[in-house]
Amino acid sequence: MSFSDSGPIEVIVNPEFYKLDALTQARRYAKVVGQLPRALRADVETMWIHRGKQPFGGGNHNILIHTGQAGTYLAAGPMHHSPGGFLEEAIAHEAAHTSLDDDHASADGWRTAQADDPNFISTYARDNPTREDVAESFLPYLAVRYRRDRLDDATANAIEQTIPNRIAYFDAQGFAVGQLAHPGANGALSTAVYLSDGSRFPGWTQWSLRDGGWIDAARWVAGDFNGDGKADAAAIWNNGGTNTLTVSQSIGSQSTGSGFTRSHWATNAGGWVDSTAWLAGDFNGDGKSHIAASWNNGGQLSTAVYLSDGSRFPGWTQWSLRDGGWIDAARWVAGDFNGDGKADVAAIWNNGGTNTLTVSQSTGSGFTRSHWATNAGGWVNSTAWLAGDFNGDGKSDIAASWNNTQ
Repeated sequence: MSFSDSGPIEVIVNPEFYKLDALTQARRYAKVVGQLPRALRADVETMWIHRGKQPFGGGNHNILIHTGQAGTYLAAGPMHHSPGGFLEEAIAHEAAHTSLDDDHASADGWRTAQADDPNFISTYARDNPTREDVAESFLPYLAVRYRRDRLDDATANAIEQTIPNRIAYFDAQGFAVGQLAHPGANGALSTAVYLSDGSRFPGWTQWSLRDGGWIDAARWVAGDFNGDGKADAAAIWNNGGTNTLTVSQSIGSQSTGSGFTRSHWATNAGGWVDSTAWLAGDFNGDGKSHIAASWNNGGQLSTAVYLSDGSRFPGWTQWSLRDGGWIDAARWVAGDFNGDGKADVAAIWNNGGTNTLTVSQSTGSGFTRSHWATNAGGWVNSTAWLAGDFNGDGKSDIAASWNNTQ
């Protein structure tokens, strides 16, 4: 069987089923597997279907199904005696064994989350912490993160209070969940890339297709966040009132093709403020791009910088604190304006009807701020402001594209 968002899975049906019945069984369980988040199908290569009431199984690139046991799962609710079967949950559990256990069950981050959480999500996980905890925890995580509207408050609160550090661990992995979008999403994210041949963009290709949820209010920046010489894309978005920074790392090359791998590089990374200006640049000169957030701190300008360690943004520091007034209508760009190898931040703002260009120069751990141009032409609200080394002299410049109606 094949899926629109992942590779094929081979379905092997025991010959104890007649041919027509075998096809019916394959289609029945293929539909359930196809509804799984892509992260749970990542390492599944085969699905075996047998008769009998033996347990399901997962691991070794396989999901094992016994149709008699499936009938029990279909007929019984979560406590095995109430209506509202849980076949899908059982298959998701086994798929988690197959696709997640090898990478996460013994990972230091997972073990730390286990130790820091107050309890296990189930007695089965508690009694088998190495073998079952990832599989037992992942489905409640999906429910509380992506289908919270289907949970009553008591259930959602119980999940969040029982495994908060495991939830944060799963958040940080940036699992591909396909069309399971975050509750704040209003669509699915796809990214097309228009590659240059040096004189034009001859076409475009989809580097990611329906890879997570689309959020209209997300902010977007591009930079080489892991320092591998290829630009990546980052989305900063409001995750329940706090910032989440999600990076789509480029795996593109001239010889092997192209694409993005997507993961959360920071969660709970400060409070969300709608007016914040998010900018990417190598602010400390270490060869990797970082992200700066200039924000309205009680009417004053403060700028926080999220430094990359090559695989995540482990935290942030305030490089400037209440350093001048905040202006909502200011435009923001980043570039190495003094040519010292470190990115700076520039604000262009309406100073009594004319443009003022104010630069916060990076010292590698902070900013020093001064006006680089005043009375620099008339302010036009629709002007597009861009930074780049337009004359090739090693320093970033600023361009203004504006509506010249005269």
